[in-house]
Amino acid sequence: MSDIFEQNWSEETDIEGVMLPADAMERERYAEFFTEFLSGEGKPGNGYVLNIDAPWGTGKTYFLQRWKNSIEHRFPVVYIDAWKQDYSDDPMLTIFASIVGQLKKMTPETEKSKAVLSKLGKFSKAVAPALVKSLVKKATGVTVDELYENMSEDDGKQLTSTSSDVAGKLTEELIKDHNAKLASINDIREAIAAWVDEVIDQTERESPAFIFVDELDRCRPSYALEMLEVIKHFFSTEGVVFVIATDTEQLQHTIKGFYGAGFDAQVYLGRFFNRRATLNSVSRSVFIKAKLGQTECEKILYKVGFPQIDLTVDKFADVICSIADAADLSLREVEQLIDRTISVLRFSKKPINVMLFLILCICYQNDRRLYRQLIKGVQINTEVETVNRKLNDLMETSIRIKCVNGQIASLKDENTFSIRIKHLIILFFQRNKAHYNQFDKLIRIKDETNKHNVISDFVQYLPSVSNLVYQDLVELSASLKQI
Repeated sequence: MSDIFEQNWSEETDIEGVMLPADAMERERYAEFFTEFLSGEGKPGNGYVLNIDAPWGTGKTYFLQRWKNSIEHRFPVVYIDAWKQDYSDDPMLTIFASIVGQLKKMTPETEKSKAVLSKLGKFSKAVAPALVKSLVKKATGVTVDELYENMSEDDGKQLTSTSSDVAGKLTEELIKDHNAKLASINDIREAIAAWVDEVIDQTERESPAFIFVDELDRCRPSYALEMLEVIKHFFSTEGVVFVIATDTEQLQHTIKGFYGAGFDAQVYLGRFFNRRATLNSVSRSVFIKAKLGQTECEKILYKVGFPQIDLTVDKFADVICSIADAADLSLREVEQLIDRTISVLRFSKKPINVMLFLILCICYQNDRRLYRQLIKGVQINTEVETVNRKLNDLMETSIRIKCVNGQIASLKDENTFSIRIKHLIILFFQRNKAHYNQFDKLIRIKDETNKHNVISDFVQYLPSVSNLVYQDLVELSASLKQI
C-alpha cells in the first residue's frame, strides 16, 4: 500500500455504491505524483488548474474517482461531473453549489460556515433570474424567450398595454441583478477560501482543497467554455486546486466547431490551465483485461468452444487481443468488439468459436463484400483479398496455435504450428477432410515430419460451425452500435 494513499489500488473498491476494479492500468503512481505536485503548487498564490489530458478509453473517470477516494482523508475534496449538470445555464452556480454542498458534509456547522451560507444566499439572489430560466427550460423543454414567442395574440396585446410601464423597471432590475452578481464574485472567493480553512481546522486535513471536474469534453460547447472561464476567473483561489480531465484534442475540435475552423483552440485552452499532464498510453492487452473485469464474463466462459481458454479470463483476453492487434483496432473499436462478443456468449445456447466470431465481426464492420464471401464459404485455393488496410493486415497476420487443444500459443510453447488468419478462417468453414490435406503447405511447424499428425490432431479438435448460425450471431450483435 502507498504511504500517500489510504486505499490500495491493487484491490477493487466500492465508491458510493459503484464497485471499481483493481488498477490494471498502473494509474496509482500518477495520482501519487500529481498529489504531491499539487499539494505544493496549490498553497501559495491564486490557486492552480491542472488539465489531465487523456484520449478516450484511458480511464479518466476511473482515475479521478480512485484518486479522489484515496486522498479525501488528507485533503478537502470535491468531485463535479460536469456532463450531468450541463442542463444548467449557469456553470458558476454549478461549481459553487457543488463545492459548498460537498464541503458542508465534511464539517459541523460553525460561525464561519454560517457566514458562508449567508454569502451563498446573496449570490443565489444575484443569479436567480438565470436559474429560473434554466429550470423552466428543464421542466418544459423550451426557453422563457420561446414561451414569449408562443404566446397568443390576446396575451401579446395585454403585455403590450403595460409594456411601457414594465420596460423601465425591467431594465433597472436587470442592471441591478448584473451588478449584484459582479459584486458577489469577491464574496464567493473569500467564502470558499474561508470554508476550506474551516474544513481544514475542524477535520485536521491539509491544504489545498482538490476540486475534480470530470466529463467536461462531453458537455455542450457553450457550457464547457463558460465553465472554464468561470473556474479561471472566479474560482482561482489560494488554497484551492482544480483538476480538469479532458480528451483535450476532442475539446479543441469542439471549440473550433464553436468559433470556426481557423480558430487557434490550442492557444485558447492554454489560457485556462497552469499545466497539462498526460496519462501513460494503455496497451490493448491491459485495456481488454480491464474491460473484461467489469463484465463478470467468467460466468459465461464455458460457452467459449474454441480456442481453448481453460475458463480463465486472461486466456480469453489473449484471444481477443491477438485478433485486435492483428487488425490494429483502436480502443473504442476494441470496446465495441468486446461488448458484441459478451452479448453473443450470453445469448447463445451452444458453445461459440470466438476466434471465428471476432474475425467475422471485424470483416462485417469494415468490408461487407469480404464478409459475404467468407460466410458463403470460400474454397481453400481461393485468395482472400480486401482493399481495407485493417482487414488486409488481419488476414495476412500469422498466429501460433497449440496443436492439441487450439490455445493461442507463444514462440516458447512446444507442439505448435503457425498459420495465417486468412487460411485459418477458411479451415473453420471447410469440414471436408479433402481440404485439410491442402493445408500441408499453409502451416509452418518446427518438425516438418510431424506435420501430418499436427493437422490431424487439430482437425479432430476443431469444432464444427454453421455459416448461417455465425451470420445470425454477427449481424445480431452488429445492432449494438458505437456511440
